[in-house]
Amino acid sequence: MKTIKLLFFWGWRNVIRYRKRTIQTFLVLFLGTLSIIIVDSFMQGYRESSVRRIVLEEGHLDIHGRGYLESAGGMPLDKTVRDLGALSAKISSASEPVLIPGTSMILAPCIETGCLISDGNASRAAMVLATDFVSASSDGVLCANPLLENVSNSLIEGRFPESGDRSVAIIDEKIASKLNIATGNEVILSGSDAFGSFSMTSAVVIGIVHEDSLPGEFGCVTDIATFAPAFGLDDQCTKLIGWVCGPDGSVLPSGSAGEAVYSAVQNAIGTDERYEARPFPEISAGYDTMFDFLNFFLSGMLGVFAIVAIVGITNAILLSVQDRVRDLGTLRAIAVTSGQASALIYIETLITGCLASACAFAVGALTIGILVKTGIGIRFELSDIGSALPDMLKPAFYPLRTVSFAVFSAVFPLAAAVLPARSAGKLTIQECLAS
Repeated sequence: MKTIKLLFFWGWRNVIRYRKRTIQTFLVLFLGTLSIIIVDSFMQGYRESSVRRIVLEEGHLDIHGRGYLESAGGMPLDKTVRDLGALSAKISSASEPVLIPGTSMILAPCIETGCLISDGNASRAAMVLATDFVSASSDGVLCANPLLENVSNSLIEGRFPESGDRSVAIIDEKIASKLNIATGNEVILSGSDAFGSFSMTSAVVIGIVHEDSLPGEFGCVTDIATFAPAFGLDDQCTKLIGWVCGPDGSVLPSGSAGEAVYSAVQNAIGTDERYEARPFPEISAGYDTMFDFLNFFLSGMLGVFAIVAIVGITNAILLSVQDRVRDLGTLRAIAVTSGQASALIYIETLITGCLASACAFAVGALTIGILVKTGIGIRFELSDIGSALPDMLKPAFYPLRTVSFAVFSAVFPLAAAVLPARSAGKLTIQECLAS
């Protein structure tokens, strides 16, 4: 034990004494570790916000009419979920026993179709979403439809619809400007109905939102109670979305929150050939490849950093060993063994690595904390690529991941010390003192 303490004492002394080599190794480790911590925080934040947005827009599970998904691109209105009221009651009854205490289930019927939006003079084609603006959870609590959770924060003018509002619509800013529509104006929604005929309905615009703020690529959202009867879809919808909500009524962020509910729903509708349900993993399958790529990219970045750092640190330590050959000879002369001389090199490297990693962790955690608190991020128009992709990359702080990077960066430089340590261990007292 005394020998180990003495080696650490000498190691610390050498770290301070040979400042030039120490600073060189310190900066390589510090800057590399800090870069990886910051990049990883943005990647994890992007993944977190993406999953959150997918959950909100797609639900923990969804139910379609059988065969709808194969032709969903054409938005057919003849492959719908029918007997909506009875089906919703059946799903609520089946999910209630499997819900975790304190959680509840929200179901929102949706009709997705293409329409011409007209102010009476000009018109523009757009995707239209008809749904409930306000939904009721399985325990009877009213809340904003999770699908439209972010819409109220994106209003340019007007208000978000309340419970009981009929014949109202929220319009995308781009469409509103093309048609010169303001809040309070009436618009006509016209298009093909469930019977293949031409139908229309009207709605009063009570809100205009920033461009691309509506879920998916929809340009208009209207209430389903008005839209459905006009298009021959009484008690029907093209998609029934389900979310599991926490005690405060907010949607649980995890995509796995609805797995037990999905199993219960499958049992409830399993014998009914008219419907098919999807769990969240199947809904988000298209994004899994992207998330895997992010992890692969980070692993590649970590590998490149490790290789560059090891080469740079090895060179720095070898030069350090050569610079103090006489010191090593003096230590060997006072009964330090070759193994202890090698251990001294490892100890110096470990001390420098721990200092650099600790500083990188502190600076990285502080930087991420400031970015999270201020909401600063990197803006990209990613929603143009995929409807469920966020428009801004914001960091997220995961302490365990950050600590693991710091620990790795503190320990892996020992691999760079292998060659210098062996060189130091092979030096004889005569060679050291002769030089």
